[in-house]
Amino acid sequence: MSEHNNDFITRCIFCSLILKSLVWFFFSVDRRGGKVDGLTSWFDCDFTDRQGSVQNTLSTSPMSRLTHWRQTVFPFKVPLLCEQHDVIQGCITVRKTPAHPRHLDITLQVTQKDVSGKEKESFTLDMHMK
Repeated sequence: MSEHNNDFITRCIFCSLILKSLVWFFFSVDRRGGKVDGLTSWFDCDFTDRQGSVQNTLSTSPMSRLTHWRQTVFPFKVPLLCEQHDVIQGCITVRKTPAHPRHLDITLQVTQKDVSGKEKESFTLDMHMK
């Protein structure tokens, strides 16, 4: 789990590692309100010694030192108009494409709720990455 000092408080939970498939659930609270044009994802990879102690971390976070790895942007077809404390939650599913093992099929499910929990918007985006 991570929290960054910006306009969103975000929690990402790795849910399931199934053969050739990854699933993440995410939850984010807008602290300010405004327009949300999409989501960005990145990863942190810890390299450990034989005892399990972290020796080095590769991070592709925009808050970390720049590497040749980059973040992935998931633009929304229509921006979400958020009010303060709206919740954006959903699921990202990543699967290898059967015909091309280095290609990925990505499904992004997004739901926006107001502070009382009432659903304001919900949509699914399907993407293919080469």
